Amino acid sequence: MFVFIAVLLSLFICLVMLYLSSKRKSSYQQKYDLITDLRNIVTSCRQHRSASHYLLYYGNPKSHEILLLEKGMSSTTKTLISKAHFDNKPIYRILFSKLTNLIAEWEHMTISQNQMSHGRVIRHCIFLIDEVILAWLVESQRVDLVDEYNLSWHQINDSLESLTQFRVAIQDVNTDNGIAKLNPHAKLMVNRLNQLALINPLAIASPACSLLCRQLEGMSESKELEFTQEQLYKMSTEASLVIFNTYDFLLSNIAESIYVPLPKLAVSI
Repeated sequence: MFVFIAVLLSLFICLVMLYLSSKRKSSYQQKYDLITDLRNIVTSCRQHRSASHYLLYYGNPKSHEILLLEKGMSSTTKTLISKAHFDNKPIYRILFSKLTNLIAEWEHMTISQNQMSHGRVIRHCIFLIDEVILAWLVESQRVDLVDEYNLSWHQINDSLESLTQFRVAIQDVNTDNGIAKLNPHAKLMVNRLNQLALINPLAIASPACSLLCRQLEGMSESKELEFTQEQLYKMSTEASLVIFNTYDFLLSNIAESIYVPLPKLAVSI
């Protein structure tokens, strides 16, 4: 009888462990899928911003590429809503609403408005990724990674804030004292990019980033505007690429430590 009870108890424990393992794997897969989809929206939104900026600047009509990006972003966001936990669905519906408004209105925006509107959607995605990552770290009991992630996240968030201020200053660069207002933001942008080397040294060491930092450094000390507004927006896009590649490097490392590596992106984000 004792042996029989011991066998039943062992079977019960095994079943409980299998159930918990299955439940944990399902939860991990859900968070992995959410991060992957949000990451894809960020990538598509950055591509859409670049393409729409070009069309607005040259006055061209909406292209087939833009239409495909818009269709893909809307479809992915609907998928996110279906995958999200019931309590979290409202925040993904807000993202869908922002994205829908952007798609409907960007053709009637100025270039600066277009930049800012895309930035708001991208930032929304990043904050959603941040929430999922933190919940995942807590659930997986990877306390050792929480502090490291938070420190890196604050550096990336500070870089995004500085990039926003730099883009705001670009809007007024052709006004009185425009270059004087832009100079400190260019200097701060250099400092932010250099700080990101602590997270991903390879992104900062690239020739494109090195050239960008030299241009920003020179701009911060110049009393005359040496770049057109279009060139300045291009520089802000290059800075954005460095920031998002650094963030993606951080996300990929964490996902690999907890579960499995994130899929490779077809293009840099």
